[in-house]
Amino acid sequence: MKAKNVNKRNIKLSASRNREKRGSLALGDKAADSSSEAMVRPNVSTSKGKTASAVSNAKQSSAKSSAKSAAPAAKTGANGQPKLEVLICTRTQTRLNQIRELPRVDGVAYLISCQVGPQQTPSLPEHLDRDDVRLSVINSMGLSLNRNNAFDNAIGEICLIGDDDLDYDAEGLAKVIESFDAHPEIDFAMFRHKGYARSGPDKEYNCSRAFKRNHHAISFDIAVRKSTIIDKHKMRFNPNFGVGLYDFTAGEESLFCLEMQRKWKVKGRYFPIDICTHPTMTTAEKAALDPKVLHAEGAFIARCWPITGLLRIFLKAYRLDKINPFTPARHMLYGWRKAVFQPSSLGF
Repeated sequence: MKAKNVNKRNIKLSASRNREKRGSLALGDKAADSSSEAMVRPNVSTSKGKTASAVSNAKQSSAKSSAKSAAPAAKTGANGQPKLEVLICTRTQTRLNQIRELPRVDGVAYLISCQVGPQQTPSLPEHLDRDDVRLSVINSMGLSLNRNNAFDNAIGEICLIGDDDLDYDAEGLAKVIESFDAHPEIDFAMFRHKGYARSGPDKEYNCSRAFKRNHHAISFDIAVRKSTIIDKHKMRFNPNFGVGLYDFTAGEESLFCLEMQRKWKVKGRYFPIDICTHPTMTTAEKAALDPKVLHAEGAFIARCWPITGLLRIFLKAYRLDKINPFTPARHMLYGWRKAVFQPSSLGF
């Protein structure tokens, strides 16, 4: 009897052990199936439905997808759009390809407005083909029309006017957002850039009504609040001024700031924060004595100082050319006369 009982116990134990083994084998097969499935899925998603040719390709695509998911989520404004959008204007596919690498910054996006000729379809180069960069194409001439196209297609809460030959600073762009957040009352802000000459003073100040002496408006130092400047006041750059025109090839940013300060009387502030580097002289610095630039200077003086404008023209002409001040004065007077006696021809 004892022997029979022992045999029955041994049979039960061996049966239970077999069941455990079968269960562990089944679990092992399920785990193997799920791990192989997880390895292939990233490859399928990155290749848009194409079958993986090898396990190594699946591992590489899995690594790429995990790197993308590891990137921090961009900060967005109240409307779900980027807090800051940099509006970069360029022309032709060649110059579009030459735009430098743009830094990835939390809450910052880029809009590139590209002017081309008829039947031309530019595309983003590989180094700019990213989820935080958009491209808008326009068939026109003149920098002001290009900037206005960027304004028409902007989506950021804050819009920073840009250019295609700048090196942007990630920390500086983040501080643009911080400056507007710290001063919710302002509608525009001026910053500065590094390069041939630093473009602003070292102290912060209120520039709502005017800029300090020897502080001049440079387009890519200007940032505006979209809801006020672009949407509410419908402000745009004067298409009769700017690079790319037959005449009056400068001055569009000065007139833009003058309109903010004098016509709409919006609040603005200057911050001594370097947001980018301009490796060479600006257009105004390189072509200060160009007749078309001087035409624009004379028109701006007429708009900004209607009473003392003539005196200022002769003083500026003397500063530009002490030996022969009459030549720059003559070119500036041409623009002054246009602004005073034919204002509609210049969009005034």
